[in-house]
Amino acid sequence: MRLDWPTFDEVWADLRATRSEPPGRSSGHRDRRRVYLASLEQSEQLFKAASAIGLASRPLLAFYGLSQAGRAIAAAASALDNGHWQLEGHGLTVRQEAGALPQVAVTQHGKPQSSFRRLSDLLGSPALPDAKAPRPVSLGELWDALPEGMRRPLRRDPERRPVMYFSRVAFAPHPLASGVVCGFPHWLSESSQPDKDFKLFMSAYPHADGYLMVLAEPYTELPGFTVSDRVDLTMHWDTGIPLATEAQQDARIAEVMTDYGGSYYLAPAMPGADRPLHPLMAWWAVLYTLSMLARYEPASWTDHIDVNKSQHAVALEALLTDALIAVPRIIHRTLNEVS
Repeated sequence: MRLDWPTFDEVWADLRATRSEPPGRSSGHRDRRRVYLASLEQSEQLFKAASAIGLASRPLLAFYGLSQAGRAIAAAASALDNGHWQLEGHGLTVRQEAGALPQVAVTQHGKPQSSFRRLSDLLGSPALPDAKAPRPVSLGELWDALPEGMRRPLRRDPERRPVMYFSRVAFAPHPLASGVVCGFPHWLSESSQPDKDFKLFMSAYPHADGYLMVLAEPYTELPGFTVSDRVDLTMHWDTGIPLATEAQQDARIAEVMTDYGGSYYLAPAMPGADRPLHPLMAWWAVLYTLSMLARYEPASWTDHIDVNKSQHAVALEALLTDALIAVPRIIHRTLNEVS
């Protein structure tokens, strides 16, 4: 699903407009201001360069554009003080498994001031498993956490737990906050044991626990899917307020859903986490992984992006094209969030 983002130039015009009066703590601190301005300038140049080159090198420039923007975000962050706004190192490790792109393993490591860890803490985003965890997160799982990944999945199998669009229903004073979750996999609607399979599927969304849903039949636990070219389900969450206002219902929805570009999505949590990644950190992990493959495994990467050889080539092309606008837009929203 392609989101209704502004154009590349419009995104960067919004970001450039912050530089004359830097946000948050970067406005009144000389060193933080200098880092904010220099990092954002480098980020813009890297993204512009990424837009002008092919897929062989695009993930390198896109990731480092995001990495430099991360320094600007930390410099502006009101919650970071006493040198905690200075970032050191990436904080992630990538390991390729026998050439299977969706199974590339991603783990977290490093000191508290590493970029991924510090920004995750700042944004309330959960950590990724480290090397000692029972299993790492895979690139396929991270890909499925991005709305842009819905259009061209990196893998197609029943183990996928994709991000799903959420549409609010018409408001009325009510104890329940309700909406339609769109994009469940078709195999769920065709299952011979839909109640059990649905519960297992929803275990990947632990932050949505406590949901109620429209039932296929009264007095059962069978989900009442609406099936067309996609599979949708009306779901509800209790606000705990007998006649909750629209604002109170929206606040409950915001606890369950991920705000992404002004729209809500039900995003999966990574293994071992109780909530999904912040959108900035989901993109960070994906672009870091792709950049490491392009940098250190150039021959394999060239094969991955070859449409004559790889089943993943078109999906990689689509995501790395979407990243040129989606990521700067999320950077801008995140700057507003932290400052």
